[in-house]
Amino acid sequence: MLNFDELEHKLLNEHGDEYKAFTRLLLTISIACITILVSVKSNGGWLYVIASLLLFLSVLFGVIVQHRIMMNPIYHLEYAAEQVRKEKELGSDAPIKIRRRPTKVEQVFYRLQVFSFVVAFLFLALQLGIKAI
Repeated sequence: MLNFDELEHKLLNEHGDEYKAFTRLLLTISIACITILVSVKSNGGWLYVIASLLLFLSVLFGVIVQHRIMMNPIYHLEYAAEQVRKEKELGSDAPIKIRRRPTKVEQVFYRLQVFSFVVAFLFLALQLGIKAI
C-alpha cells in the first residue's frame, strides 16, 4: 500500500502528463482556428477581429505555459541542489522533499490560454454562422 507522499507523487505525475498534453492540444487547435480565420476572411467585422486577437493571445499564453513547463526541470534541479547544500551545512540526513505543482504564473497563463481560446472559438463560430446565413 502506498503512503500519502508516494500516492501524491504518482497522482501529480499523471496529472502533469495530462496537463502538458492538453496545453499542446490547445496550441494546435488555436493554430488551426487561425488558419480557418485566414481562409474565410471576408469583410471581417468585429467578431472576426476579436476572434483573431483572442486566438493570437491564446497561442501566446500557450507558448508561455509550454516554456514554463519545459523550464520546470531546471528550476527543480536548482532548488534540489540548493536544498542538498543547506542540508550538508546543517549536517542533517533527513530526506529532501520537492513538490512539483504548477506555479501561480503557470496557473494564470494556463487559465488565460483556455479562456481566450474558448471565447475566440465562440466568436469564430458566430462569424461563420453569420456568414453562412
